[in-house]
Amino acid sequence: MPRVAQSPFVGSSELGVRGDVIHQMDWQVGEILKALDRLGLAEDTLVIFTSDNGPVLFDGYRDRSQEDVKDHRPAGGLRGWKYLVYEGGCRVPLIARWPARIKPRVTDQMSGLVDVFATMAKIAGSELTAASSPDSIDLSPVLLGQTAENLRDRTVLHGVSDALALRAGDWKFIPATGGPNAAGGGGANFADPHFVDSRSGSDQLFNLRTDPAERLNVIKEFPAKAEELRQKLQGIRARN
Repeated sequence: MPRVAQSPFVGSSELGVRGDVIHQMDWQVGEILKALDRLGLAEDTLVIFTSDNGPVLFDGYRDRSQEDVKDHRPAGGLRGWKYLVYEGGCRVPLIARWPARIKPRVTDQMSGLVDVFATMAKIAGSELTAASSPDSIDLSPVLLGQTAENLRDRTVLHGVSDALALRAGDWKFIPATGGPNAAGGGGANFADPHFVDSRSGSDQLFNLRTDPAERLNVIKEFPAKAEELRQKLQGIRARN
């Protein structure tokens, strides 16, 4: 997505440059879909629209995004933003359109962009080895509406400073990322208040079914669940 909107979109959102470029992106996607319709390709073309991270208002560019956003909440009330392992930084929508194969519906099944590799390979009729896509799961049955089963039951989230978190079902475990003198790395400057949420001096456990905004750390109430997820995360790290 561009950082500076073209002239027809400047000021169109009334939410600053980042709102304007989203308007431009919407237009660009619309032009692609119109082209598929015009060429008679829409019915048999799979189009996927998604993002590799959640929204961000500050990532080193002082473009007045924080001032101009007004009362708009890009993450819809979720905690965090791009670079962080909270839901606001990692939970993104995925829209798939394939009129010949996909009936309109909504699903909340867990998935990740890493799964696009195995899913597209399956749809294209390619054979993948475990070594070529060890973390990718074929979610074509979900995409095509062939199952209501949740094929992915957990996923690892990666933030700045090599922070890792494990989402398993409704639970998310975030291990401590170091004390106040920890080095940021990966673009995070812990001395900058914009990145304060990228550091946690203690472990965190959230139940996303009851607390999707991750406001209540329940690790004291569920220490066994936290330890279970810690062991699973350590096992995944050891294999990679």
